[in-house]
Amino acid sequence: MSGSDKDLVALATTRIYHWKVSNPDDQAATRAAFPVFLRAGALLVERLDRQLQVSVGIHLTWYEVLAQLSSAKGGRMPMKQLADSVMLSKSGITRLVDRMERAGLVERHSCSNDGRVCFARLTRRGLAVLQTARPVAAQGVEEHFARHLTGDEARVMTTALQRVLEAAGRAPEHAEPLRDKAEQPLPTSLSQAL
Repeated sequence: MSGSDKDLVALATTRIYHWKVSNPDDQAATRAAFPVFLRAGALLVERLDRQLQVSVGIHLTWYEVLAQLSSAKGGRMPMKQLADSVMLSKSGITRLVDRMERAGLVERHSCSNDGRVCFARLTRRGLAVLQTARPVAAQGVEEHFARHLTGDEARVMTTALQRVLEAAGRAPEHAEPLRDKAEQPLPTSLSQAL
C-alpha cells in the first residue's frame, strides 16, 4: 500500500468513528484511540496467526482452543463454555472443533448426565502441538506487542480494556493480578499472554 493509500485509509477510518463522548475533553482522545486499537489488534492477530501457521501449522484460533482446553479441569470443556472463552458463536466453535477433531487435536464426547451437553477434550496430539506452539506464541506476543509497551502502559491498557469487556458482559474469566515479568509463567493462552 502506497503512502497516499495509507493516508486515505487513515482519513476514512478517522471519519467513520466520529461520535460524541460524555466528556468533551476526552472526545479527541477517544476518537483517535478506537481506530488505532482496531488496526493494532487486527495487525497483531494477523502476525501471530502467520507465525503459528509457519512454525507449527496451526491457526491462532486453534492455539487458543488448545490453550483453553489445557487449562480446563481434565483437559475438557463444554462446547458452549469453549465458544464463549474464545469469542466464537455456537456454529463457529462447532466448525472449528470439527476441523481440529479431523486433525486429531481434540475429540468430542457427550455428557453422561445430560445428552444436550457436548464436551471438547484435548488429545495427546493436541497437547503436544500446544507445547510446541506455546514458545512461538510467547515470542510473537513479545515481539509484536509487549516490547512496545512499558509496564505502566500495559497496566493502564489492561484496566481500560477489562472495563470495556465488563460493560459488554464479557468479563475476563481468568483475570489474574499483574505480576513482574520475572514472575510470569509461560502463557497458556493468548488471552493470558496479552
